[in-house]
Amino acid sequence: MRFSPGAARRRADAVGWLREMFPDWPLPPDATDDGLRDALASGRMLCALLRRLWILSRLEGPSPAYTIPVALPDPSTGERQHLEFNLEHLASVLRLGGYSADYAALLPLLLHDAAARADYTPLAAQFLLLQRAYEGLAVGMHNSVLCAEDVPRYDTLTIDRAALAQTFIGTAAVDTLTTICRLWPRGPVDLNDFRQWWKFRFEASWSRPLI
Repeated sequence: MRFSPGAARRRADAVGWLREMFPDWPLPPDATDDGLRDALASGRMLCALLRRLWILSRLEGPSPAYTIPVALPDPSTGERQHLEFNLEHLASVLRLGGYSADYAALLPLLLHDAAARADYTPLAAQFLLLQRAYEGLAVGMHNSVLCAEDVPRYDTLTIDRAALAQTFIGTAAVDTLTTICRLWPRGPVDLNDFRQWWKFRFEASWSRPLI
């Protein structure tokens, strides 16, 4: 696969910036797309960046329950809203926002506003929009699929919970899903078909340049 000089330059700029901010991070100066993905995949780099920009540091505050009060016009109705913005809200925006190219393109601007100007209004507005967008999620189907295909493959004995706790999502997702799936009924899965489908989807999703 051929990559444009512009894409290679953007990758080199991103790698250089990350190495400058985190000189101890195991990221070589000539990192490839795969190397950059590996460095970012665990969420630790994003978490470290957010702390470096003071976003997580401020939200963590004196306790895990610390919140930042945000007053904003409702992004759908324009009515005045008050939201106690917290770490869970930020994690939701970062995780769910990454599923859409439009939302993902906004994240750098939203994080900059929060870091440089202590303005959490854009992040709070995105949280409200995402929350409403996922209200129509078929929770039963969601749980049935995850409890049949994903959670049974979690090795809870070997999960590094200390490392997981250092990511912006923390252990909440794993703990919630494992708790639900202890009780949720699930059907059989054809492992051969499942592995072939997942292999195809994984290779297709990573066949494009990262930046």
